[in-house]
Parts: sequence; C-alpha cells; structure tokens
Amino acid sequence: MAKYDDDNPPGMIPIPFVCIEMYLPTYCLLLHLVLLFPGLGFVLIFLLWLSNRERSSAIDQHGKAAVNWLISCLLYAVVAFMVSLYYQPFHVALYVLIGVYYLFPIIAAIKAYDGKYWHYPLSIPFFKD
Repeated sequence: MAKYDDDNPPGMIPIPFVCIEMYLPTYCLLLHLVLLFPGLGFVLIFLLWLSNRERSSAIDQHGKAAVNWLISCLLYAVVAFMVSLYYQPFHVALYVLIGVYYLFPIIAAIKAYDGKYWHYPLSIPFFKD
C-alpha cells in the first residue's frame, strides 16, 4: 500500500490553522490518534484529512481509513444500542465495541508511524482507497 519512500518521501506537512509543521509519518500517526478523543476527534479527523489530502497519497489513504473506522463505529454503536434496548445481554457488545474503538486506532497509529498502511478490521469502506 502507501509507503513513505515511494513517490512522496517524508516531508514537512503543515497542520491547518496552526503555525507548525510536522513530518509525514508523524502527521499520519496523528490522523489515527485523534480518534481517541470522542467528539473532538470527529471534527479534527475531517479537518486534518481534508486540509492536506492532496499533498500526499499516504495522508489521503490513512485519512480515509480513519474516517471509515469512525463512521463504521458510529453505525455499529447505534445498531448495538437499539438491539440492547430489546435484548439485555447485548450490552456486552457495546463494551466490546468501546474497547475495539480505542484499540484499533492505536494499532493503526503505530503502523502509520512505521510507514505502513493498516486496514481497520470490520471497517465499512464508505470512502474507497
């Protein structure tokens, strides 16, 4: 998939609305770690991804993966909540979803910093790679 040493070597990427720049692997790491902040992460992921997706194919690919995971988790949470209203033992699925929601972005961030792309398991591809 998108490695950093292909057509887009690691370079300095500006962070939107802030007067700082960071290296491409760090920026891709940030794209995944911002998901660890519910609510704020929803706004930040779109801001970080949409502002710099033209600069690098790696940013576009990691941003799409993170946004797909965010939207998939929201969809899974709504469905799990609705089912748990009628079937009490399904509350366990909500706790598993919360754990997986925090675990997968950490794994993806580690892979992104190493220059590798990691597809989130169970992620629905709303934005195709």
